[in-house]
Amino acid sequence: MEFQHLQAFLLLSYTTPISLKKLPNEYCGDHDSSECSICKKQPWWEIKTDVGVIKVGWRKRVIELDWSKTGYKIDPDKITTENVTKGSSYIHCWGYGDLLNYWSSLKNLIYVERDVERAEAWEKEQKAKAAAQ
Repeated sequence: MEFQHLQAFLLLSYTTPISLKKLPNEYCGDHDSSECSICKKQPWWEIKTDVGVIKVGWRKRVIELDWSKTGYKIDPDKITTENVTKGSSYIHCWGYGDLLNYWSSLKNLIYVERDVERAEAWEKEQKAKAAAQ
């Protein structure tokens, strides 16, 4: 994904990156990426966000959105019911519009899951305090 497209994606998705890391195009395969015109033009990006680290990059015809490093497993059918390649930590997007939509849905699902985890931890802490008294 070219840097200007990454910038537009971050801007339009209201995502303020904590850090960005340029990666070799993971779809290209094992070779010297410094000599590959595809790798030079279409690098992948690792983006540290407030919900964790995501990775985005062009495959042959789709953009892969990978959130495996966030630690969250999300039912991809909650992101979209469209017939696309997807799993609990990645989804393929048919262009920038889908990338924006799927990332927006994913962020919201992670926020909800994180809030539920925090509420459960708080409730457990309160029960432990009550039992100690």
